[in-house]
Amino acid sequence: MAHLMWNSLLKSWYFDSEMKTDYSLIDSLFVQKVEVETNILKMGFQTRNDGSFLKFFDTFAEAYAEYQKDRSIWKISYDYGGESYRWRSKTKMDVWNAKSEQKIEDLFPEYATIDPDMVIWIDQEVYVQPKPDETDDEQMARCIRRVLSKKQFEDLISEIDSK
Repeated sequence: MAHLMWNSLLKSWYFDSEMKTDYSLIDSLFVQKVEVETNILKMGFQTRNDGSFLKFFDTFAEAYAEYQKDRSIWKISYDYGGESYRWRSKTKMDVWNAKSEQKIEDLFPEYATIDPDMVIWIDQEVYVQPKPDETDDEQMARCIRRVLSKKQFEDLISEIDSK
């Protein structure tokens, strides 16, 4: 893979027979490209905020700490045990469609009576295949897999980071 990236850089580099090539610059560009591609492959724990900015972290706790500092972060995602996870923070004040609200209450009965500002965490698949005659709201509700309280979510963070 490194060989292919090196060739790609060389082909994109302008070589002039009269020009002395600065190989240290080419080496620097190569190292940067490898670092970026490694981070994409490694991903780790990823946050996304309202501005669609992504940040990557080595631990779940680091991603969660970033969420606590920046409440415009609306999701933390990662791969674990061969499965992808996408956790979204939510309060009752942040009303989703009626089908999703009902699914949340079905999975987390305490939702019916929690404080409107209390944060819960929703494990939501990014996409599920639509069923025939299914509405968008029904499809979105099927994306919801699990609902955790703040305490349960923080326990999950500790569990995953300890492995």
